[in-house]
Amino acid sequence: MNANVYRQDGTFVSNIAQGKEVLGKTIPLPPGEGGSSTSSQNSSKLGEGLYWRGNYPDSQSGQIVTGGNYKIVLTASAKDGSSSKTEIIDGISIDTFSINDSLAKLNPIGEETFFNNQKIRYAEGESPYYFEAKGIGKYFPQQDFDYTLTATGEQIITAYPYVPFTGLMHRWFDEVNCKAIVRAEGQCTDHWTDYNIFGAEHHDAKSYEKEIRAYAVNLSKDKTSITVSGEGYVNDWYGGTSGSRSTYRTFDTCTLYLNMKDKNGSFTLEALEVTIPKIETSYNLNVPANIGQPLNKTLEEYVREKLANEITLNSTPTMPAVTGGRGIFDISIEKTGKPTLRWELVYTTTQKNQYTLQDEPVSYLYKVYITRPNTLNKYDLNFAFNLKLKSEIEFSRLTNRFIPYVGFVRYGAPYMEDFSDAMEDIATGLAFPGRLFFEDTDAYLGKPYKSKEMMISDINSSVDNSGGGSKTWGSVKKEISESNLFKYDGSKNATLGYEDYLSYDHIQFIPITEPDGGKIEYQNNSPIVKAYTNLVYPAQGKEGVISDFKINWPLDYVELDNLKKQQSDKKKELDPKTGNPQKYTSASKDGTYWDFNQEELNERGKYTNNTKVGIGRLVYSNSSNRLEWSFPKTSGQLIDLNNLSFTVIDPYYSVSTNTPGVNVSLSSTSPNGKISAYKNISGDDWTTADDINLVSSYGVIKTPLLKFNEDKFLGKRELEISDFYQTADDYQSAAASKYTFLKYDPFNNNGETPVDNPNIKIEEWNVKIKDKNGETNKDIALKDISKKDKRVNDAITLKLKLDSAEKRYVQISGKVNGSYELSYFDGETWKRIYEGNNLETSNPGNLDTLAWWDVSRLNGKYTVLLKSGGYIAQENISIGTLVPKGTAKTVYSAYKRAELDFPQNAFVDENKNPIDQLVTVTPVSMNEIYVRNRPIIMTQGPIVEIFPSPWKFEVNKETGVDMRPTLKFIYTQDDLFELGLWDRSKGNLEVGKDYGFPLNIHQITKSGDLQIVSENKQDVELNNGEYQYVFSAPLDHFSTYTLLKGKFSLSAPIVFADRYMTNKDTVIIYGTAEPNSILNVYVYKEPVNTPLLLGEGESPTSSQTTSNLGEGLATAGEDGKFKFENIPLSTEGDNYIYVTSHPKGDENVVTYSDVVVTKDTIPPSLEGSKTLSTFSPNNDGKFDEINFKLKSNEKGTIYFKLEKVR
Repeated sequence: MNANVYRQDGTFVSNIAQGKEVLGKTIPLPPGEGGSSTSSQNSSKLGEGLYWRGNYPDSQSGQIVTGGNYKIVLTASAKDGSSSKTEIIDGISIDTFSINDSLAKLNPIGEETFFNNQKIRYAEGESPYYFEAKGIGKYFPQQDFDYTLTATGEQIITAYPYVPFTGLMHRWFDEVNCKAIVRAEGQCTDHWTDYNIFGAEHHDAKSYEKEIRAYAVNLSKDKTSITVSGEGYVNDWYGGTSGSRSTYRTFDTCTLYLNMKDKNGSFTLEALEVTIPKIETSYNLNVPANIGQPLNKTLEEYVREKLANEITLNSTPTMPAVTGGRGIFDISIEKTGKPTLRWELVYTTTQKNQYTLQDEPVSYLYKVYITRPNTLNKYDLNFAFNLKLKSEIEFSRLTNRFIPYVGFVRYGAPYMEDFSDAMEDIATGLAFPGRLFFEDTDAYLGKPYKSKEMMISDINSSVDNSGGGSKTWGSVKKEISESNLFKYDGSKNATLGYEDYLSYDHIQFIPITEPDGGKIEYQNNSPIVKAYTNLVYPAQGKEGVISDFKINWPLDYVELDNLKKQQSDKKKELDPKTGNPQKYTSASKDGTYWDFNQEELNERGKYTNNTKVGIGRLVYSNSSNRLEWSFPKTSGQLIDLNNLSFTVIDPYYSVSTNTPGVNVSLSSTSPNGKISAYKNISGDDWTTADDINLVSSYGVIKTPLLKFNEDKFLGKRELEISDFYQTADDYQSAAASKYTFLKYDPFNNNGETPVDNPNIKIEEWNVKIKDKNGETNKDIALKDISKKDKRVNDAITLKLKLDSAEKRYVQISGKVNGSYELSYFDGETWKRIYEGNNLETSNPGNLDTLAWWDVSRLNGKYTVLLKSGGYIAQENISIGTLVPKGTAKTVYSAYKRAELDFPQNAFVDENKNPIDQLVTVTPVSMNEIYVRNRPIIMTQGPIVEIFPSPWKFEVNKETGVDMRPTLKFIYTQDDLFELGLWDRSKGNLEVGKDYGFPLNIHQITKSGDLQIVSENKQDVELNNGEYQYVFSAPLDHFSTYTLLKGKFSLSAPIVFADRYMTNKDTVIIYGTAEPNSILNVYVYKEPVNTPLLLGEGESPTSSQTTSNLGEGLATAGEDGKFKFENIPLSTEGDNYIYVTSHPKGDENVVTYSDVVVTKDTIPPSLEGSKTLSTFSPNNDGKFDEINFKLKSNEKGTIYFKLEKVR
């Protein structure tokens, strides 16, 4: 299987798998749940899927892509080469996070270099430390003292008043689109006679209902009404009755129902009822027979002409009664309605033709019916109405909405209001009624609006200008509230459907009053309204305008917070939502609420140095018999307030001292006052905490971060304390008399520097060794404090502990402005580095150290991620020591106890071309390394991991060139003494000699095996005056190595059980181990990390238990085989059985393996229940289904059988 990642444009990104063999079906696990490229213990297939976690350029890299669209191309090839198949997983999208360097920034990590012809940043990491030295002794004063001069006063601050503005937000529609559906209901009568010669006439009254017509109604400013007309003839709607003759119907009553629906006809806006009056108008008319023929006149024309002199056909009809409705639409009579004529033949006059002797018609007698518009007669219905809105479309509540608005704005903070949400508010906002509104019988429209011009005129004429926009607010609210809104407090759903009857939406803001010193900005058809003002009351005054706000100087934040709270309370009082804006009176201190120039306040806040701390020297005065001192400069010269960018009003000076027994005073509290002091002679205890030169380090001599072994390994370091003390140029003042060291001797300056302070006698040093975080350093011990003839030459001796952890850390610096989180990507998952917060008000967002990143066991490429306030920053960094091609190189552990010497061109690619490589040598503990069966060993010094692994080296068979790196472990004479290998009475080691100590470098394999490395060597070296013993061996591959006593190989035992699931009380454990090794067996209820008697395991039986681990329960044979009979299983369920192995006579080296045997003595139980006692699956909807519930006390398969028994 080959798998590669590409961008959508085909650019290669990363390789996931190359030639990975896959057998059978794989089941990938999600990351964080065991997902990896290795097999699980429970299933050889589980977790074998391929994963891409954003790594590039390969799946093991710590660098990840940051965003974009990607695809994965999978190619599977049969092992025999018979076929192949390619699949593409497309549409992989990775988010790009927000980046803002001003809020979240990482400084570049490490240093820049070229790595295999590519520019990268890399870091080796270091284990820095520092020490603090506190001196303790006596101070013999030269009668010095400290004084503090303090200046206070008042200051004026710039203020911005909030000023109001008012207006109306108007939303309207140009067109109303409806569907008018006319329906007729009423009574009619059937008239009919029997078929016999004596047939009697019958009458049958009945109801009728008929939808006559649907009209599309589109009303606008230009088209304010529409004619709704129609007609009907009763026999057109109802035919004759079968089985009758001379059948006809007549209208009795008729009511027209006019339903005004939305344009889709889905809901009714308004329902109107019109009762049509019945007017019986009919005439008898004789018509010559030839009129019925197609001569020069139609019958209707003949009828109209004949009747013209008898009746007025075009008379104005009477408006029928209209009922119902919400007051939305109005109906009026259509003045131009034309009467409708209908007739029926009553009698035909005939005479015999003298030629044909046939009866022929001579004339016809017709009954003529006249139906006027909006009337009903015997047979006819005729109507014509004029339909329009109740109020004109420009003022109608159906098409217009207004919102009164008042806002407050100040300089520097433009105000913006978005009315978008109001467009969904039907009760008090700009939304228009929808289906729910019109289906609510209690909801109705308010009265029509006035025109915008009339509104503004009425509003402006009803108020004076003393209160600006706030006074107008009451009138605006009143004007709008008089239109009653909709009297409907519905939800947002009440507006759904308004688009079905309204068209051409508009929105416009109508300004009423603008803010003082500013204006309102808006655009038609935009819900956004902006306002601003330039009204400022400056602190220094301008053009006769100055702020009324005066506060203490220096800035009192409690006073400032109280002032801001007053403004916040005033804001609530004037806010339209929480208070009454009409309480605004003017842009005065109490007439509105104010804001202040925060930038100015921040700048003023920097002027906190209203004090002058000084040192004076008291001189004995014979006249007063006391120590006295006076300063020649005035208070105003010491603290010059004239250099400030603002004016301090009524400055007041005071002076104080922290020196016991000293009295200080001012001749005046004005700037012209002078300081004087007096004190009796006394002496004090002294520490470096009294040294004001050490204030920044909290009274101790503190070194910067140091490296214990920067160039070469040394077990001890001697450092002079004074090397880390920064002497001040001042060495003659009273303050200098408490300095730990002085630049020169104030009494006898011979040019020597630095020198002991003649006023100080340092009796002892209190030294603390700390790590980079200020914690006690666990790797470096204080060996000795050497006092010399002069304190300036005192030195400390530091010793590297034998069991030092040798952690490596990389400093991560950057910029944040609040809480933040640092993490890194290790190729599979994100791991947290540090969480912190950087909200110090004195210097927020400063560039500084964000964290020290522990990179001790890291090697290769990584991505460091900073998250802060919704933003991220990232830096790619490679971890390790660069071994450049073409150069021999030594790679060290953090303190250089372990080193790896590489020959030139030690690393080559698959084509044997030399390449650059990053290498790490990291001391670790046994608990940190990953092995399947972790050996239990007593190491002599560190266990080191070497990365990148795996990597193999060899001796060139043709040239004999040895390309193997050499691993070295370095120990001092003191280390050998601690290990019990050297007796100090023997003196120093002999350089170059191999003492044959019983220690050898061994490899710890991933399976937990221990293997001695060939060609182990040891000898003595003299480095920087220190005797060192070096253990070394060439390595043919990278792995985990340590020093162990002896020379041996010890493999973890291979353990089996005769059964892994049993209902027996015992089990047989057998397998293979190192020949002649000693084995013990332990049974635990739960898995453990250390399967020894120290744990809480249970021994097999009392007869097999031994108190001496060395005796063992079994010994492996010459062939390595072993067997434990009748190992008891004490736990129902899983029993964790561990077998340990160690060489005979050496209990310090132990390895182990384990097996799990499940004891199951409780038989499975099964329970079943059903929901019905009987059921009938005949699809009649009753008892067609029955449910069975099954339950077992064990995991497994339940077999269920349903059969017919009769």
